[in-house]
Amino acid sequence: MTNSLKRIFSVLLCLIMTFGVFSIAVSAEDKTDWYKIGGTVELGSYPQTRVTDATLIEQLDKIGKTWVSYGYYSGGTDIGTMVASDYMKFCDFYSGTVKYRAVTFSQYRPTSTDFQATADKSNQDENGYYVDKVYYFRYEPIKWRIIDIFTEDDGDRCATLISENILDAQAFTNEVHGNKETNYYLYYRDPTTNALKEAFANNYYYSSIRDWLQKNFYPTSSLNSDPKMLRQDNLENIDYSVNHSEYNSLPSNDYVTLLSYKDALNTVHGFISDPNRGDDAKATTGTDYAKCQGLEINHADYEGNSFWRLRSAGDYSFTACNIRSNGSTDFNSDVRHTDAGIRPVIKYNFDYTPEPDPSPISNATLSINDGRTVNYGHRVKVVASASHLETFFHVEIIDETGKIVARGASGASSVEFVTSHLTQGARYKARVATSRGIVAVDAEGHQIQTDYCVISIKNNFWTRLVYRFWMFMEKYLKINWPGDPVVI
Repeated sequence: MTNSLKRIFSVLLCLIMTFGVFSIAVSAEDKTDWYKIGGTVELGSYPQTRVTDATLIEQLDKIGKTWVSYGYYSGGTDIGTMVASDYMKFCDFYSGTVKYRAVTFSQYRPTSTDFQATADKSNQDENGYYVDKVYYFRYEPIKWRIIDIFTEDDGDRCATLISENILDAQAFTNEVHGNKETNYYLYYRDPTTNALKEAFANNYYYSSIRDWLQKNFYPTSSLNSDPKMLRQDNLENIDYSVNHSEYNSLPSNDYVTLLSYKDALNTVHGFISDPNRGDDAKATTGTDYAKCQGLEINHADYEGNSFWRLRSAGDYSFTACNIRSNGSTDFNSDVRHTDAGIRPVIKYNFDYTPEPDPSPISNATLSINDGRTVNYGHRVKVVASASHLETFFHVEIIDETGKIVARGASGASSVEFVTSHLTQGARYKARVATSRGIVAVDAEGHQIQTDYCVISIKNNFWTRLVYRFWMFMEKYLKINWPGDPVVI
């Protein structure tokens, strides 16, 4: 080292030792900084990206498939003519460790449940999908945007999440009856008497979209794999306007829902409160899979964006609210339209802990070494992997009391943190949390008897001094901490 570099190094060390405020001391309250409103997390999985590689498509074509009907609707020319049929089907399967959904259709899905199933009444061909072909979509982690953070009565920290993109396209109500003179209705079965009854066609409580969210999206996304991960949300379902209270429906208490009109104008969520103004925070695009379902795509001013549904009723018995492609609000979207985007909303429990299960998950690994000691201030990366995307798993770091201090995203292979954010001199456990409990096996596939390995923080004068030195370098000289994180 040259004399000049030695002098610079000595001066910097003196400054750091003099101004010890550069050290980071994070309290228990500060540990919540890893999530915030506007941030994103990954939970569950859903078919999203279309497979376009010809070689891979050829391989997937050779895999045997058992097709399942979507039960999608089509009709004639009149209200009430819509009938569910088997013209569009799917099949979920694995190729190696990757999950795919195959989709095929013999007729085009119409943009309204009472339209004929023809190309001129569908968006599918405009989106690049055609009859009598097979398309493949990869199951991928769902990215969610955090729009609210709060603490429940039991002390658990929870967050309201909305999918970052449009994941699917569905009608609000599949079967609609009536006319403009007598209003439009849907039929439902009374849960007590099983008698057939009527409700307005924009009644969210009895709508087909609410049923689809609970019975189709919820299990398909694997969000139901751990009942403690999500909280049921007791929500009011009222019309966007007090002038149309006749369209109010019963409150719902579900694991998955849609935003309401009121939610979409809430500035706490990061949205603009004026329903008539465009809002970039609400404008979004759909996935390849949503486009295959017939999602309408804006090809004009907001190229690539699509409109998506809210759960609030609109001005008429056959309309509900939605968000336009520019992020403004529409009060009169026809409930029969199948080309409307779906952005599910969930209440996520940050503080839940999976129930343990002694049976290991196939190929789940936790590459850590028991008794590893890491210097104070060093970045640590804990790596894990799992064989099936539908299995909910993530990497967690917990302290000796069992409190989670860092958590990776669902399906992510690692979690990274800085040891200076943890209590000095304490020990922490790294573990893989899955829908079936805590599972850890070594690199050879043998199950580790304990569900964690210890990370000890080496904390002394020199480790603190080195850390403060590099914090000074990063903050004032823009020189980053050298080297990769310690992988445990």
